[in-house]
Amino acid sequence: MRRAIHESVEDLQADGVVYGEVRFAPELLVRQSMDLTRVLDVAQEAFAEASATYGVMVNMIACAMRNHDNSLRVAEEVVKRKGGNIVGFDLAGPERGWPASSHREALDLLRREGVRYTLHAGEGDGVASIQDALACGASRIGHGVRIADDISVDGVMFSLGPAAEAVRASGVLLEVCPTSNLHTQMYHHLASHPVDILFRAGFVVSVNTDNRLMSKTSITAEWQGLAEIFGWGTSEFLAITVAGLRAGFGDEVERDRLLTEIVLPGFRA
Repeated sequence: MRRAIHESVEDLQADGVVYGEVRFAPELLVRQSMDLTRVLDVAQEAFAEASATYGVMVNMIACAMRNHDNSLRVAEEVVKRKGGNIVGFDLAGPERGWPASSHREALDLLRREGVRYTLHAGEGDGVASIQDALACGASRIGHGVRIADDISVDGVMFSLGPAAEAVRASGVLLEVCPTSNLHTQMYHHLASHPVDILFRAGFVVSVNTDNRLMSKTSITAEWQGLAEIFGWGTSEFLAITVAGLRAGFGDEVERDRLLTEIVLPGFRA
């Protein structure tokens, strides 16, 4: 675990990342003496060490698998570690048949304790899963691209259905992962991916890698694709970078510092 964590942060540094929030599901790493508590202890230590070594602020989002029954246990561990480098919670795994609302006990605990959470929705299931995540109080939505099913496009004009209007009005961040969506065959070509429509229609969007290893991608590669296919340039990339930082779960003062001292000067250079 320590080696994998150090290598992942080293890869982020090589990609020019200055702030990251890395998801992982601790329950999938439980082995023999490595119970859930020990897994999270090691992860916290290793990410802190790697962040200091490589000069990249990396926090963690602990995922519970929505098709398992450990969500309350994971949520309790996250609450216990509030104020450290585990900054949020997520429900991952198959969406269809396992809605976020079936994990109300865990989500209610997080909300009472002031811990923010993002929920996977609108990837493996449709618009209803996004509505469910929004109703569950998600601050961000993992993927969320199926909200495009509730949008009609006529040239440069966008007509939003009630679900899409609710998501846009909420200001909830959509954590869009284009390459991953191609690899799961949600879309066959980047040109048919709705990321550009969502951005142009006024949704709050960030662009992410999802699984860097399995998709063999990076933030640089994601941006290159958007520049080539949709003609994105400085203004679009600045907007999604600012959106991602502002919606981060980590220390707000530090995120503001990164924005004013590194991100904005970097885009102006």
